[in-house]
Amino acid sequence: RTQTHRHTRIHTHTHRAALFARLMRLSVVLVCLGTFLLLGLGAHASLAGNAAAHADAAARIPVAGIRGTVDCSNFNGENSCKGNQTDQDPSWASRRFQTPPRGDPNWRAPYQDYSHLQGWTTVEYSPDHQSATVTVNTVVQHTVDPSTLSYSFGGGASTKDASYHATSKNNTSPLSVKIMSAPAGLSVDLEQVDFLWNHQQINRPETKGGQFGSIVELFGWPYKDIGEECEMIGKAGYMGVKVYPPSESILSSRWLQNGE
Repeated sequence: RTQTHRHTRIHTHTHRAALFARLMRLSVVLVCLGTFLLLGLGAHASLAGNAAAHADAAARIPVAGIRGTVDCSNFNGENSCKGNQTDQDPSWASRRFQTPPRGDPNWRAPYQDYSHLQGWTTVEYSPDHQSATVTVNTVVQHTVDPSTLSYSFGGGASTKDASYHATSKNNTSPLSVKIMSAPAGLSVDLEQVDFLWNHQQINRPETKGGQFGSIVELFGWPYKDIGEECEMIGKAGYMGVKVYPPSESILSSRWLQNGE
C-alpha cells in the first residue's frame, strides 16, 4: 500500500510538471502572437498614413487635363494661401520699406526719405554713343501718391517727366538726379549718372581701344585703399577693378515678418 501511494505521488508530480511546461510554452506562443499583432497593426497604420500622404501630394501635382496648375497649399497655411492664389494682406505693404523715417531715433542723414521713396536710373545710348536717355524708375511706399512725384536733373527745375535727354555736348560732367514728392516734402538724391563720352580714352593697342584687358579682383577692400593703389594697378596693365556690389543696408536685431 505504501509503495502504491509513493507511485501515486510521483505520478501526480510528473503530471503537474508536464502541465506547467505546457502552460509556459503556451504563454510564450501568446506573447509572440501579441507582438506580431502589434507590429502588424503599426505597419498597417504607417502604410495607411504614407498612402494618405502620397495621395495628398499626388493631388497637388499638375496633371494634364485634370488640375492644370499646382495649388499654393503649404504645411502651415501661411501667406494667405487660397487654392492656387496667394492673397497678401494689404497691411503688409507698410512693412515693405524698412528704412527708419525722418524723426525716428534711428534715422540718419544718408537715409534721406528712403522710408517712402526708392529709385534708380537706367541709361540707353544712341548707336554712336554721343547721346543718351536717362530714365528714373521709382517705387513708393503705399501712403505716397505716385501722381505727386516730380524729378530734377542736373539741379534744374522740377518736372513730371521721368526721362532726360543727355548729349556729349551739353553733359560734360556727372548728372545729378533727384526724386521729390511735394505734398509730403519727401526727396531722394540718387547716385550721379556719368556718361561714356566723359571717360578718358584708352590709347593702348594691346587693349583694342579699351575693349580687351585684365581686371584685378579686390573684393572686400575699402574704397580708400583701392584709390591709393589705382596708379600702381594702372601701370601694371590692369583695365579695371572688381569690388563687392555697393549697397545700403539697415542693421537690426528685429526678426523679419511675413512680406518683408
